[in-house]
Amino acid sequence: MTVIEHLSELRHRLFVSALAYVVGSIVAYLLYSHVLHILKLPLDSGGRIAGIKVELSVQGVTTAFLVRIKTSMFAGLIIALPVILWQLWRFITPGLAAGEKRYAVPFLLGSLSLFALGALVAYFILPEAIRFL
Repeated sequence: MTVIEHLSELRHRLFVSALAYVVGSIVAYLLYSHVLHILKLPLDSGGRIAGIKVELSVQGVTTAFLVRIKTSMFAGLIIALPVILWQLWRFITPGLAAGEKRYAVPFLLGSLSLFALGALVAYFILPEAIRFL
């Protein structure tokens, strides 16, 4: 491939990734109440364990809207992450040798699995952390 063909493919992969991110963010914006409920579950159970009432507060004129936008953007990234990673993988693999691909797949799957496991552990440990703090 020439440099122009590589840049054209990169532009296509970035466009698809950006489109997936925008669609994921819009979906997350529309499902904001459900996303916020899921995010508040550890706080609520942590407050029950500690015997305190945990509430979210808004202290600015635009804060509630900004929280909604930021939450939607992060949730959109999580929703779009499989597409983004697939586009990254499809861009990188033509340059890898067969032996490199053989090592890359277990590394990638292990990394994603460990990240997801760490996020789950943090999610379930948060109520005890609130009680301790």
